[in-house]
Amino acid sequence: MKKATLALIIGSTLSSVISFANAATVVDAPNNYDPVFTSGESSLLENTALTVFQHDSAINSLQAQADAEVSARSMLGNQVDVNKQAIANLGSTTKTALINNATENEDQNKALNVLNGQIQMTGAYAKSRTDAAIANAENNKAALAKTNQAVAAHSAELANHESRIDALEANTGAGNSFARLKNQVDDNRQRASAGIAGVAAMANIPQVTQGATFSVGAGAGTTDGESALAVGFSARATENTVIKASVSNDSQQNFVVGAGAAYQW
Repeated sequence: MKKATLALIIGSTLSSVISFANAATVVDAPNNYDPVFTSGESSLLENTALTVFQHDSAINSLQAQADAEVSARSMLGNQVDVNKQAIANLGSTTKTALINNATENEDQNKALNVLNGQIQMTGAYAKSRTDAAIANAENNKAALAKTNQAVAAHSAELANHESRIDALEANTGAGNSFARLKNQVDDNRQRASAGIAGVAAMANIPQVTQGATFSVGAGAGTTDGESALAVGFSARATENTVIKASVSNDSQQNFVVGAGAAYQW
């Protein structure tokens, strides 16, 4: 802008000088006038011509720079237009992308709202189930506490009974009494079994037969791990009378004696 202004000022000045010189020549000189310049005037004209040439060169240089600036401004304007178009395209693409994103976000928000509703329903159901489970656990806890109290009371009662039984056994010697009773029962069993074996031995002594007057015999018997031996006799005292006697000894060192008589007709 400064260079263009300087060029206009110089051009205006040179135009004024040239117009003044032309006007002086036309007015003052006749048609056949041959001008003669003094040395000072010639020097002034040469300096003026040199100055005009220099100014013309400067004007040309300034004009070239102005043309370059115009070209640069034109190129810059074209680049600005390209940038504007790119920005417009970018804005359109961005707007489309934003619309698509907004639509997608709206769909996602709808899905999230549905999911949140389901989560809230599920959370409420889970909370109700949890509350019920906690209440049930509290009831079970209370029942368990009562059961533990009852067990503790029964345990104390059983401990009391055990202590009383121990004291009673210590006072009466129940353990020794039971042992003695068992031994006595076992002994009675053995003696009884031995006695049965002795009776069996006595019963198996043969009887005197018809046609004989006197008979001596022996017998044996066993049962329940016990055994016995017996001896005896039988005799026909009269035609119709028979007598008999026997004795046995068993494994328990017990003797059994028996006798009998029979009358026949």
